[in-house]
Amino acid sequence: MSHRTENLPELRGPARIVRELRYHEASRQLLAFVLIAWFAIVGVAMPLSMALGGVIVLIGTVARVYASGYILKNEQ
Repeated sequence: MSHRTENLPELRGPARIVRELRYHEASRQLLAFVLIAWFAIVGVAMPLSMALGGVIVLIGTVARVYASGYILKNEQ
């Protein structure tokens, strides 16, 4: 059980599994790496899609770097 779900109401079955995955950072990161590998293997890259994807990634990275100076995570 993730420490982030300790104070939440008890759930059973699939709802509990989904909530635990949502709040468990290591499993989310592992899933991200698995999905990246999967899409890299089965994906067919075209020059236009690579260029558009690169622009989207660049914008997202700049936004994350900019926000990291302003957002305080898990603090009140």
